[in-house]
Amino acid sequence: MIVKTTEQREDLIEAGKRLGEVLDAVAAIVAPGVSTAALEDLAVTLITDAGDKPAFEGYTPEGATRPYPATLCVSINDEVVHGIPNETPRTLKEGDIVALDLGLIHNGIVVDSALTVPVGSVSKEAYALMNTTQAALEDAIAAAKVG
Repeated sequence: MIVKTTEQREDLIEAGKRLGEVLDAVAAIVAPGVSTAALEDLAVTLITDAGDKPAFEGYTPEGATRPYPATLCVSINDEVVHGIPNETPRTLKEGDIVALDLGLIHNGIVVDSALTVPVGSVSKEAYALMNTTQAALEDAIAAAKVG
């Protein structure tokens, strides 16, 4: 969707704020002993309680054999993105790094974002990886230009 009206722009901004709040709340409970299912449950509750809809659950991209069965994508350590948190829940362990990918729909506007967080204390290598990828993202955003 191309944002064409002031109302759509305001909805986009609000959607982004709501998504950020949900991601921050989910990230805040990441800790050793927390299950991926608990992360999923919190995301679902926060999105739906605010009157929004999860964007990923039920989505079937071209070529997929089934719809995505969750609201949140949780990938631990070296897993490829879009890990399913609720079919075979896993428990986070000290030293893991966890990617949280989430989308929601607010007034017809779809927003999607991801972040990576440490679980407890992580290795120097894990911190270096997270810091380097964050810096690369910030450089890419700074280099982006209209058109």
